[in-house]
Amino acid sequence: MALFASPVRGKIGQANLRGTVTDSPGAVIPNAQVARKNAGIGETRSVTTGGAGEYVLLSLAPGNYSLTIQARGFRVFVVSSLVLHIGQNTTLKSGTNQFHDNAFDYSRKDALDARNFFLPDRLALKQNQFGATLGGPVKRNKVLFFVDYQGTRTRVGTPCVVRHELAEGEKSYYEILPDRALF
Repeated sequence: MALFASPVRGKIGQANLRGTVTDSPGAVIPNAQVARKNAGIGETRSVTTGGAGEYVLLSLAPGNYSLTIQARGFRVFVVSSLVLHIGQNTTLKSGTNQFHDNAFDYSRKDALDARNFFLPDRLALKQNQFGATLGGPVKRNKVLFFVDYQGTRTRVGTPCVVRHELAEGEKSYYEILPDRALF
């Protein structure tokens, strides 16, 4: 049994987990029980997958969870440590008898961001999230593997305050300027 999950937007400070339950060849498994347990407080909530094997767990606080999937005719599948962060791509998979891979890249640039009211220009912001996964057999039907990598690079400009000294008798003033030295 395999699990494919990805985050969906939730309320501020919460996460949602959406996924599809499939078997080793990739066929979806409807009516599977997907239970998540918050390791910090012991709260458990479960849902049943739909006809296409899909499920959604809503309004999860960030933290450490375990996920248990049960379906008639299949072994129980357990993910013992699933850490949810707000705004982080999450993918869970088990190895299969076929090789599977994927890659992703999310890029955010400051061109579409609004300007801070108190600054003359937008602050520089560049964020990239990227990664890849690979899974497959080591020994068919016996030993399977799955590896993944995710990287995040964030570059943010910070404003600086400049004091302008004027001649004696004139008032000095402050100006907030974006710091472009970081880029």
